[in-house]
Amino acid sequence: METSMYMSNIIMTSVPCRTLSGEIKSKEKSLRRRSVNLPISRPSYLETKAVVAPPRRKGVHFPVSVLLQQAITEGDLIEVKQLIKDYGNIVVEEREPSGLPPVMRAIFEGQLESLKLLVNSGAELTTTDPEGWTALHVAAAMDDLEAATFVISACNEPLTCIRNADGQRPVDLAESPEMARFLLKSDLNDLRIDSTTLSKSSSIDDTEMSVLKTVRNHYESNQDVEFLNVMLQSQTEFDTLLHLAAAKNYTRLAYYVLKHQLVDPDVRDREGFTPIHIAAFNSSVDVVLLLIEYGASIHTLTNSYEKTSDLTDNELILEILHEEESVEYI
Repeated sequence: METSMYMSNIIMTSVPCRTLSGEIKSKEKSLRRRSVNLPISRPSYLETKAVVAPPRRKGVHFPVSVLLQQAITEGDLIEVKQLIKDYGNIVVEEREPSGLPPVMRAIFEGQLESLKLLVNSGAELTTTDPEGWTALHVAAAMDDLEAATFVISACNEPLTCIRNADGQRPVDLAESPEMARFLLKSDLNDLRIDSTTLSKSSSIDDTEMSVLKTVRNHYESNQDVEFLNVMLQSQTEFDTLLHLAAAKNYTRLAYYVLKHQLVDPDVRDREGFTPIHIAAFNSSVDVVLLLIEYGASIHTLTNSYEKTSDLTDNELILEILHEEESVEYI
Protein backbone atom coordinates (compact mmCIF):
# COMPACT_ATOMS: atom_id res chain seq x y z
CA MET A 1 0.00 0.00 0.00
CA GLU A 2 2.87 2.36 0.83
CA THR A 3 4.47 1.70 -2.55
CA SER A 4 1.15 2.32 -4.28
CA MET A 5 0.66 5.69 -2.60
CA TYR A 6 4.30 6.61 -3.16
CA MET A 7 4.18 5.90 -6.88
CA SER A 8 0.82 7.61 -7.23
CA ASN A 9 2.13 10.79 -5.62
CA ILE A 10 5.18 10.74 -7.86
CA ILE A 11 3.19 10.39 -11.06
CA MET A 12 0.41 12.82 -10.18
CA THR A 13 2.85 15.59 -9.21
CA SER A 14 5.14 15.16 -12.20
CA VAL A 15 5.40 17.52 -15.14
CA PRO A 16 2.28 17.44 -17.36
CA CYS A 17 2.59 15.87 -20.80
CA ARG A 18 0.46 15.89 -23.90
CA THR A 19 -2.38 13.38 -23.72
CA LEU A 20 -3.81 11.45 -26.62
CA SER A 21 -7.36 11.06 -25.36
CA GLY A 22 -9.73 13.06 -27.54
CA GLU A 23 -6.98 15.19 -29.07
CA ILE A 24 -5.81 12.65 -31.64
CA LYS A 25 -9.13 12.41 -33.47
CA SER A 26 -9.26 16.15 -34.06
CA LYS A 27 -5.57 16.45 -34.90
CA GLU A 28 -4.87 17.92 -38.32
CA LYS A 29 -3.51 15.46 -40.86
CA SER A 30 -1.42 18.03 -42.70
CA LEU A 31 1.85 16.86 -41.16
CA ARG A 32 5.08 18.53 -42.13
CA ARG A 33 7.21 15.77 -43.65
CA ARG A 34 10.71 16.76 -44.62
CA SER A 35 12.13 15.24 -47.78
CA VAL A 36 15.46 13.54 -47.18
CA ASN A 37 16.76 15.38 -50.25
CA LEU A 38 16.05 18.84 -48.90
CA PRO A 39 18.94 20.78 -47.34
CA ILE A 40 18.90 20.93 -43.56
CA SER A 41 17.90 24.35 -42.29
CA ARG A 42 20.02 25.77 -39.47
CA PRO A 43 18.36 27.12 -36.35
CA SER A 44 18.03 30.89 -36.22
CA TYR A 45 20.50 30.82 -33.33
CA LEU A 46 23.23 29.60 -35.66
CA GLU A 47 22.34 32.15 -38.30
CA THR A 48 23.10 34.92 -35.81
CA LYS A 49 26.59 33.49 -35.37
CA ALA A 50 27.41 33.45 -39.08
CA VAL A 51 29.47 36.62 -38.88
CA VAL A 52 32.61 36.88 -40.96
CA ALA A 53 35.49 38.69 -39.30
CA PRO A 54 36.57 41.91 -41.03
CA PRO A 55 39.63 41.69 -43.29
CA ARG A 56 42.91 42.92 -41.93
CA ARG A 57 44.07 46.31 -43.11
CA LYS A 58 47.47 47.85 -42.71
CA GLY A 59 47.56 50.14 -39.71
CA VAL A 60 44.22 48.84 -38.38
CA HIS A 61 44.30 46.80 -35.19
CA PHE A 62 41.54 44.38 -34.28
CA PRO A 63 40.96 42.68 -30.92
CA VAL A 64 42.65 39.31 -30.63
CA SER A 65 39.23 37.64 -30.42
CA VAL A 66 38.39 38.98 -33.89
CA LEU A 67 41.75 37.88 -35.29
CA LEU A 68 41.25 34.41 -33.85
CA GLN A 69 37.73 34.28 -35.26
CA GLN A 70 39.03 35.12 -38.72
CA ALA A 71 41.84 32.56 -38.54
CA ILE A 72 39.42 29.83 -37.45
CA THR A 73 36.87 30.77 -40.10
CA GLU A 74 39.52 30.58 -42.82
CA GLY A 75 40.94 27.32 -41.47
CA ASP A 76 44.34 28.97 -41.02
CA LEU A 77 45.94 26.63 -38.49
CA ILE A 78 49.31 28.39 -38.76
CA GLU A 79 47.73 31.69 -37.75
CA VAL A 80 45.76 30.05 -34.93
CA LYS A 81 48.99 28.55 -33.59
CA GLN A 82 50.76 31.90 -33.93
CA LEU A 83 48.04 33.73 -32.01
CA ILE A 84 48.24 31.17 -29.22
CA LYS A 85 52.03 31.55 -29.18
CA ASP A 86 51.87 35.36 -29.17
CA TYR A 87 49.11 35.81 -26.61
CA GLY A 88 49.43 32.63 -24.56
CA ASN A 89 46.88 29.90 -23.96
CA ILE A 90 44.46 32.45 -22.51
CA VAL A 91 43.57 33.41 -26.09
CA VAL A 92 41.66 30.13 -26.56
CA GLU A 93 38.99 31.47 -24.20
CA GLU A 94 38.75 34.91 -25.83
CA ARG A 95 35.10 35.31 -26.80
CA GLU A 96 33.85 37.11 -29.86
CA PRO A 97 31.78 40.29 -29.37
CA SER A 98 28.66 38.10 -29.67
CA GLY A 99 29.87 35.98 -26.75
CA LEU A 100 30.72 32.94 -28.87
CA PRO A 101 33.77 31.01 -27.56
CA PRO A 102 36.45 29.97 -30.09
CA VAL A 103 35.61 26.25 -29.78
CA MET A 104 32.05 26.95 -30.90
CA ARG A 105 33.29 29.08 -33.80
CA ALA A 106 35.47 26.17 -34.94
CA ILE A 107 32.51 23.77 -34.90
CA PHE A 108 30.23 26.28 -36.57
CA GLU A 109 32.73 26.72 -39.41
CA GLY A 110 33.41 22.97 -39.71
CA GLN A 111 37.06 23.40 -38.71
CA LEU A 112 37.74 20.18 -36.80
CA GLU A 113 41.53 20.61 -36.73
CA SER A 114 41.18 24.11 -35.28
CA LEU A 115 38.82 22.68 -32.67
CA LYS A 116 41.36 20.03 -31.69
CA LEU A 117 44.14 22.63 -31.53
CA LEU A 118 42.08 24.90 -29.29
CA VAL A 119 41.16 22.06 -26.93
CA ASN A 120 44.74 20.78 -26.79
CA SER A 121 45.77 24.33 -25.89
CA GLY A 122 43.42 24.41 -22.92
CA ALA A 123 40.03 25.52 -24.27
CA GLU A 124 37.15 24.38 -22.07
CA LEU A 125 34.38 22.36 -23.73
CA THR A 126 31.99 22.88 -20.84
CA THR A 127 31.85 26.63 -21.37
CA THR A 128 28.53 28.08 -22.52
CA ASP A 129 27.63 31.13 -24.57
CA PRO A 130 25.07 33.77 -23.48
CA GLU A 131 22.23 31.54 -24.75
CA GLY A 132 23.45 28.58 -22.71
CA TRP A 133 24.70 26.59 -25.70
CA THR A 134 27.72 24.30 -25.33
CA ALA A 135 30.05 23.03 -28.03
CA LEU A 136 27.95 19.86 -28.20
CA HIS A 137 24.77 21.87 -28.82
CA VAL A 138 26.45 23.49 -31.82
CA ALA A 139 27.79 20.17 -33.13
CA ALA A 140 24.32 18.63 -32.88
CA ALA A 141 22.63 21.56 -34.60
CA MET A 142 25.27 21.56 -37.35
CA ASP A 143 24.89 17.78 -37.73
CA ASP A 144 28.67 17.45 -37.38
CA LEU A 145 29.13 13.91 -36.10
CA GLU A 146 32.94 14.13 -36.16
CA ALA A 147 32.92 17.24 -33.99
CA ALA A 148 30.34 15.73 -31.62
CA THR A 149 32.42 12.57 -31.27
CA PHE A 150 35.55 14.58 -30.50
CA VAL A 151 33.80 16.86 -28.02
CA ILE A 152 32.36 13.96 -26.03
CA SER A 153 35.63 12.00 -26.05
CA ALA A 154 37.72 15.04 -25.07
CA CYS A 155 35.48 16.26 -22.25
CA ASN A 156 35.63 14.71 -18.79
CA GLU A 157 32.15 15.94 -17.87
CA PRO A 158 28.84 14.80 -19.38
CA LEU A 159 27.56 17.32 -21.92
CA THR A 160 24.56 15.45 -23.31
CA CYS A 161 22.38 16.46 -20.37
CA ILE A 162 23.13 20.21 -20.33
CA ARG A 163 20.18 22.36 -21.37
CA ASN A 164 20.46 25.74 -23.05
CA ALA A 165 18.42 28.81 -22.15
CA ASP A 166 15.46 27.37 -24.07
CA GLY A 167 15.62 24.11 -22.11
CA GLN A 168 17.05 22.13 -25.03
CA ARG A 169 19.60 19.35 -24.71
CA PRO A 170 21.98 18.63 -27.62
CA VAL A 171 19.77 15.72 -28.74
CA ASP A 172 16.83 18.11 -29.02
CA LEU A 173 18.80 19.99 -31.70
CA ALA A 174 19.87 16.90 -33.64
CA GLU A 175 19.31 17.29 -37.38
CA SER A 176 19.59 13.63 -38.36
CA PRO A 177 18.72 10.17 -37.00
CA GLU A 178 22.44 9.32 -36.91
CA MET A 179 23.21 12.26 -34.64
CA ALA A 180 20.21 11.53 -32.42
CA ARG A 181 21.26 7.89 -32.00
CA PHE A 182 24.84 8.88 -31.22
CA LEU A 183 23.79 11.39 -28.57
CA LEU A 184 21.29 8.97 -27.06
CA LYS A 185 23.97 6.29 -26.73
CA SER A 186 26.37 8.78 -25.16
CA ASP A 187 23.65 9.99 -22.80
CA LEU A 188 22.84 6.47 -21.59
CA ASN A 189 26.52 5.87 -20.89
CA ASP A 190 26.40 8.82 -18.50
CA LEU A 191 24.46 6.90 -15.87
CA ARG A 192 24.92 3.25 -14.88
CA ILE A 193 21.42 2.38 -13.81
CA ASP A 194 22.33 -1.27 -13.26
CA SER A 195 25.07 -0.54 -10.75
CA THR A 196 24.67 -1.27 -7.05
CA THR A 197 24.08 2.37 -6.32
CA LEU A 198 21.84 4.38 -8.61
CA SER A 199 23.81 7.61 -8.62
CA LYS A 200 22.25 10.99 -9.25
CA SER A 201 22.90 12.62 -12.59
CA SER A 202 21.80 15.97 -13.97
CA SER A 203 20.55 14.15 -17.07
CA ILE A 204 17.65 12.61 -15.14
CA ASP A 205 15.09 14.61 -13.18
CA ASP A 206 13.96 13.86 -9.64
CA THR A 207 10.61 12.38 -10.66
CA GLU A 208 12.10 9.93 -13.14
CA MET A 209 14.80 9.05 -10.61
CA SER A 210 12.18 8.23 -7.97
CA VAL A 211 10.12 6.06 -10.33
CA LEU A 212 13.23 4.31 -11.63
CA LYS A 213 14.45 3.54 -8.12
CA THR A 214 11.07 2.04 -7.22
CA VAL A 215 11.01 -0.13 -10.35
CA ARG A 216 14.60 -1.21 -9.84
CA ASN A 217 14.04 -2.12 -6.20
CA HIS A 218 11.01 -4.25 -7.14
CA TYR A 219 12.90 -6.01 -9.92
CA GLU A 220 16.09 -6.71 -7.99
CA SER A 221 14.21 -7.93 -4.92
CA ASN A 222 12.22 -10.34 -7.13
CA GLN A 223 8.95 -8.56 -6.44
CA ASP A 224 6.21 -8.50 -9.06
CA VAL A 225 6.86 -5.47 -11.26
CA GLU A 226 3.47 -6.03 -12.91
CA PHE A 227 1.99 -4.72 -9.66
CA LEU A 228 3.36 -1.29 -10.57
CA ASN A 229 1.60 -1.43 -13.94
CA VAL A 230 -1.67 -2.37 -12.25
CA MET A 231 -1.24 0.52 -9.83
CA LEU A 232 -0.62 2.92 -12.72
CA GLN A 233 -3.78 1.75 -14.47
CA SER A 234 -5.92 2.27 -11.39
CA GLN A 235 -4.58 5.64 -10.27
CA THR A 236 -3.21 7.43 -13.36
CA GLU A 237 -3.86 7.80 -17.08
CA PHE A 238 -0.95 5.47 -17.89
CA ASP A 239 -1.43 1.73 -18.35
CA THR A 240 2.22 0.66 -18.19
CA LEU A 241 5.62 1.95 -17.18
CA LEU A 242 6.55 2.19 -20.86
CA HIS A 243 3.55 4.38 -21.64
CA LEU A 244 4.60 6.64 -18.77
CA ALA A 245 8.19 6.79 -20.03
CA ALA A 246 7.02 7.54 -23.57
CA ALA A 247 4.72 10.36 -22.47
CA LYS A 248 7.25 12.03 -20.16
CA ASN A 249 10.36 11.29 -22.27
CA TYR A 250 11.84 9.30 -19.39
CA THR A 251 14.72 7.79 -21.34
CA ARG A 252 16.35 6.01 -18.40
CA LEU A 253 13.09 4.42 -17.29
CA ALA A 254 12.31 3.25 -20.82
CA TYR A 255 15.82 1.82 -21.17
CA TYR A 256 15.62 -0.09 -17.89
CA VAL A 257 12.16 -1.49 -18.60
CA LEU A 258 13.10 -2.56 -22.13
CA LYS A 259 16.49 -3.98 -21.20
CA HIS A 260 15.00 -6.20 -18.50
CA GLN A 261 11.91 -7.06 -20.59
CA LEU A 262 9.54 -5.82 -17.90
CA VAL A 263 6.94 -4.64 -20.45
CA ASP A 264 6.24 -5.74 -24.02
CA PRO A 265 7.35 -2.86 -26.32
CA ASP A 266 4.16 -3.28 -28.37
CA VAL A 267 1.71 -3.42 -25.46
CA ARG A 268 -1.50 -1.45 -26.02
CA ASP A 269 -3.18 0.80 -23.50
CA ARG A 270 -6.93 1.10 -22.92
CA GLU A 271 -7.33 3.27 -26.01
CA GLY A 272 -5.23 1.07 -28.27
CA PHE A 273 -2.06 3.15 -28.21
CA THR A 274 1.34 1.49 -27.96
CA PRO A 275 4.32 3.19 -26.27
CA ILE A 276 5.77 4.26 -29.62
CA HIS A 277 2.46 5.95 -30.50
CA ILE A 278 2.68 7.92 -27.26
CA ALA A 279 6.38 8.71 -27.70
CA ALA A 280 5.88 10.00 -31.25
CA PHE A 281 2.89 12.11 -30.25
CA ASN A 282 4.87 13.72 -27.41
CA SER A 283 8.00 14.20 -29.58
CA SER A 284 10.04 11.93 -27.28
CA VAL A 285 12.81 11.27 -29.80
CA ASP A 286 14.97 9.34 -27.32
CA VAL A 287 12.18 6.92 -26.42
CA VAL A 288 11.17 6.43 -30.06
CA LEU A 289 14.75 5.38 -30.87
CA LEU A 290 14.92 3.05 -27.87
CA LEU A 291 11.61 1.38 -28.70
CA ILE A 292 12.67 0.78 -32.30
CA GLU A 293 15.99 -0.64 -31.11
CA TYR A 294 14.13 -3.08 -28.87
CA GLY A 295 11.81 -4.25 -31.63
CA ALA A 296 8.72 -2.06 -31.31
CA SER A 297 6.59 -2.00 -34.46
CA ILE A 298 6.06 1.33 -36.18
CA HIS A 299 3.17 -0.10 -38.21
CA THR A 300 0.76 -1.01 -35.41
CA LEU A 301 -2.53 0.84 -35.86
CA THR A 302 -4.45 2.59 -33.10
CA ASN A 303 -8.16 1.96 -32.57
CA SER A 304 -8.68 4.86 -34.98
CA TYR A 305 -6.49 3.16 -37.62
CA GLU A 306 -3.59 5.59 -37.30
CA LYS A 307 0.05 4.65 -37.72
CA THR A 308 2.89 6.07 -35.65
CA SER A 309 3.75 8.56 -38.39
CA ASP A 310 0.18 9.89 -38.33
CA LEU A 311 0.56 11.01 -34.73
CA THR A 312 3.50 13.38 -34.97
CA ASP A 313 4.67 16.45 -36.82
CA ASN A 314 8.18 16.21 -35.36
CA GLU A 315 10.43 16.27 -38.42
CA LEU A 316 13.24 14.24 -36.87
CA ILE A 317 10.86 11.51 -35.70
CA LEU A 318 9.24 11.42 -39.14
CA GLU A 319 12.68 11.03 -40.71
CA ILE A 320 13.56 8.24 -38.26
CA LEU A 321 10.31 6.43 -39.10
CA HIS A 322 10.88 6.90 -42.83
CA GLU A 323 14.41 5.53 -42.48
CA GLU A 324 13.12 2.55 -40.50
CA GLU A 325 10.52 1.78 -43.16
CA SER A 326 13.20 1.92 -45.87
CA VAL A 327 15.36 -0.58 -43.96
CA GLU A 328 12.44 -2.95 -43.47
CA TYR A 329 11.67 -3.12 -47.18
CA ILE A 330 15.23 -3.64 -48.42
